[in-house]
Amino acid sequence: MTPLELQALIASDTEAASLLAQGDDTACAARCSAIAPKVRKEAFLTERGMYFALGATVAETILQKLVTFAQAEQASSPIVARVLEWLKPNNGGVDFGLQQTVEFVAMLHQAEVLTVDEYNAINALSLCPQIITPIEVEYVRTRI
Repeated sequence: MTPLELQALIASDTEAASLLAQGDDTACAARCSAIAPKVRKEAFLTERGMYFALGATVAETILQKLVTFAQAEQASSPIVARVLEWLKPNNGGVDFGLQQTVEFVAMLHQAEVLTVDEYNAINALSLCPQIITPIEVEYVRTRI
């Protein structure tokens, strides 16, 4: 997050703004970390990784739906079949942090292959909180 983005985040939250005005950089940083939008990170997962990340029931349900769709004669069926191959443990997995992967999963949700809960679970696989440090807050407080 850039200093200007952090400044806007602080200004958007009365608690963060109050902490900044008090000069409590540590508490302000903690508050900003809690309210900052999550960011995507690289998240390569195989079928096994999906089981650990989503739980066996959710992962198996999603995988079975993908297998069914891959066997259908839809325009995107060959793509899903290929992705299923990549998900096999010996093939390295799929990066769920890539924007193309997120968009493809959204398309599967829009096509009603995946439920909203399944889409949200997959979408969340690569999201992580932003960590805002007291030094970043101090910079905003003293230089901007």
